[in-house]
Amino acid sequence: MNATDTIQGLHCVAEVKMSYRRDTGIEQKEVRTSKDVYDMAMSIYDKDVLDYCEQCYVLLLNQAGKVNGYRKVAEGGMTSASVDIRQIMQAALLTNSCGIAMIHNHPSGALVPSRQDDNITRVLQQACQFFDMNLIDHVIVTSEAYYSYADHGRL
Repeated sequence: MNATDTIQGLHCVAEVKMSYRRDTGIEQKEVRTSKDVYDMAMSIYDKDVLDYCEQCYVLLLNQAGKVNGYRKVAEGGMTSASVDIRQIMQAALLTNSCGIAMIHNHPSGALVPSRQDDNITRVLQQACQFFDMNLIDHVIVTSEAYYSYADHGRL
């Protein structure tokens, strides 16, 4: 190994890639309301898992509010899932998203946001503001109903 090999090795950085195709297999629906987010969530979630373990998804929206795609950003147990804001923002940036909507389920069926739900919403909203994106909603879903931070004036 010579000095050139060492220097070149310093410039190698692991790369994250995301495919960007219009044909994602989902209809490019416009998302404007919490009901739109909920309907999209019900088309994404595996109904056999909805009441079993907590999962978190992010909808990636273009300037017109249409869904470019979605990404699962966390999966946990019955009571929690560890959400990493960096993964959400990475997906949003790599897809040139102008807005996002966060969705997660409560297997217990409770629609009351937890303190952790409130904290992640606040931090995600700050991250979106930093990157000039809109957090249009954070929706908690159950097999029966949903809770919207936007509808409750909490965004």
